[in-house]
Amino acid sequence: MNTQLSNEKKIKAAFLDKFDIEDDYKHLEKMLSYRLLGEIEKITDERKILRKDLAKLINVSPSYITQLYRGSKVVNLEILAKIEKALNFRFEVAAVSRDLVVSDESTKSRNKPQMQLIENKYTPVPKKVRKSA
Repeated sequence: MNTQLSNEKKIKAAFLDKFDIEDDYKHLEKMLSYRLLGEIEKITDERKILRKDLAKLINVSPSYITQLYRGSKVVNLEILAKIEKALNFRFEVAAVSRDLVVSDESTKSRNKPQMQLIENKYTPVPKKVRKSA
């Protein structure tokens, strides 16, 4: 067997694995941002605060808020702190196992399609079965 070919295959496999991992991190980053924004949206909806008004409260442009909600930017800690202060609430933070099942039936049914996508994406697949990109 040609060792150069073998090395190329190893390099390509390592390269593809790196992209798979980086893509997963980016996906997780966006999902975390969306979860936080979802909580913020509940509060702003209850208080009838428009996104442009939220932008004024935290001294950012309305387009920045739009970019956050569209997913072209992710929420950072400074923005979260400004929102907490402006809206007079705080986030509760808890680390839970990925295997934890959502117990609230209304949340389950409302988020079922999204939860299924997440479960499908993060269900471990043996490396031999994985399809290469």
